[in-house]
Amino acid sequence: ESTVCDKIFLTEKTWKPIASGQLFLILGNRGIVQHLREQGVDCFDDIIDHSYDSIEDSRERIAKLQESVNTLLKEDLYKINLLTKQRRTKNAELFWSDKLYYEL
Repeated sequence: ESTVCDKIFLTEKTWKPIASGQLFLILGNRGIVQHLREQGVDCFDDIIDHSYDSIEDSRERIAKLQESVNTLLKEDLYKINLLTKQRRTKNAELFWSDKLYYEL
């Protein structure tokens, strides 16, 4: 995202991977992943460690995000892609529906 300030701020940088059916990690505001969950977006918590989302200090949040990226890169991404296809498609369908509250 464009900022790591305290207010939830979503732009196309967040919505683009969701709309196109991709996995995602977000460098943004604290609580942004939780906000997406509340909107009904599958954040793939069983695959991606989003614990960085609750860290108040932005530098610590970035460091924890990097740990999540490094952990994910050790996995079989092709297998994850196959196993999550239906869930990623559901996220894209949710994005294109009228059921989300967009903050663009």
